[in-house]
Amino acid sequence: MDTCLKEACGKYFQPVRKEMGDLSAVKAKGMHFEMESYEVKGAGSLCLISMKGMAGLMKMESASFTPSCLDGPILSTDRIHLPWKEILLIEIYRTTLTEQPFAELDAVRARYGRLPSYTPAESWYSGLLLPVSAYYRGGRGIRDELDRFSREYCEAYIDLLAACPACDPAEKARANAVLPEGLLKNGGPAVNQFKAMIGEEKTAEFIRKYMFCCK
Repeated sequence: MDTCLKEACGKYFQPVRKEMGDLSAVKAKGMHFEMESYEVKGAGSLCLISMKGMAGLMKMESASFTPSCLDGPILSTDRIHLPWKEILLIEIYRTTLTEQPFAELDAVRARYGRLPSYTPAESWYSGLLLPVSAYYRGGRGIRDELDRFSREYCEAYIDLLAACPACDPAEKARANAVLPEGLLKNGGPAVNQFKAMIGEEKTAEFIRKYMFCCK
């Protein structure tokens, strides 16, 4: 598991792990997923996912944070390890009720301007993404630097979140729901894969109850 986001939470908040039943581990079609979901007291929810595929040649670690009572944006990150390539994407979604400053996240990106970035393909949720999102890929030689960037970015995000104003949880849940409901309706690489492995009903339960915790 990529634990840097969970570790960063500990500076201000207390993550409490949830019981997920049979959704804590899924094996199908040569893929092995392990999932953890946490209630983060006074802030929102955290989800961690670890995946292995291609007989162990491909590994992916994902994390997401969904604020529920602080008016911060949703964060989602994927780290993909291949024998010949390292990929990191960190996406920040426009789910706040009011405008918030993101200078801290921009500052982290500026410090790592030498990393090889890329532009993601257009998708239905492109309009939800904030410009502080980050996308990098390159050879195995950038692995350690991507680790450092990811840790600093997650720490800056949690610092930003801790400074966000409190908000009405019901109003915030409606704003957050745009992302998970859009994923279930319009699809995405991970969502489509989960539907093929565990079906639409279980995928909806995982996305709504454990990943983005909007239900």
